[in-house]
Amino acid sequence: MNVAEDTIHPICEQLRVVATSDHGTYLGLPSSIGRKKTDIFIYIRDKIWKRIQEWHQKLLSRVGKEILIKIVAQAIPNYAMHIYLIPLNLCRELERMMNSFWWGNKIYGSGEISLMQWGRLCKPKAYGGIGFKHLHKFNVAMLERQGWRLLTNLYSLVGKIFKARYYPNACFAQAKLGSNSSYAWRSILAPQKILIQGSRIQVGNGQSITIGLALWLPDQVSGFITTNLPEKL
Repeated sequence: MNVAEDTIHPICEQLRVVATSDHGTYLGLPSSIGRKKTDIFIYIRDKIWKRIQEWHQKLLSRVGKEILIKIVAQAIPNYAMHIYLIPLNLCRELERMMNSFWWGNKIYGSGEISLMQWGRLCKPKAYGGIGFKHLHKFNVAMLERQGWRLLTNLYSLVGKIFKARYYPNACFAQAKLGSNSSYAWRSILAPQKILIQGSRIQVGNGQSITIGLALWLPDQVSGFITTNLPEKL
């Protein structure tokens, strides 16, 4: 993508390949993410729309619709949400499609009124909702989980690769976006502040830490340390 045109042709002739702007998918995910994020992830909307059109042809009870939405429709984008931050406008469009199907509208966008907003349907049943997922918040939670793994599992292969590429002299809590970052790294770094605010360091027997731990940690993390120090160090 960042190679000049006068360099592309000699490489293609030497390798006997054809240059293309469509790199397809790898392991079910887009291999190249451009500026138009919505166009890249439009396949998720098409899959859910196809399933909903098939379901509209059947007589389904409320229980059947609830199972199909929770087990099938909301599970389709899960794989991509573990790696990438799905555009917010696409998440809202998917929620409108599911909401329309839930209330029995035959055609999405036909102008029929939904009796309750999707946000209220996402509440637990004990609080008057159905327990559906808020897709954007679920996406952020999945990426936050990836960030937690980079913060705690320092010796994993993925952790070593990201650390060597983006924060070689710091930890994940201190990592910055930088220039020319991949969209996967931008997505994982998006909920960094939420992860830091919700993290705590609990001191147990004191064998794996030193008294200078609070001085080593960054300012945004040191304020969340629990000081349950043992009687003897």
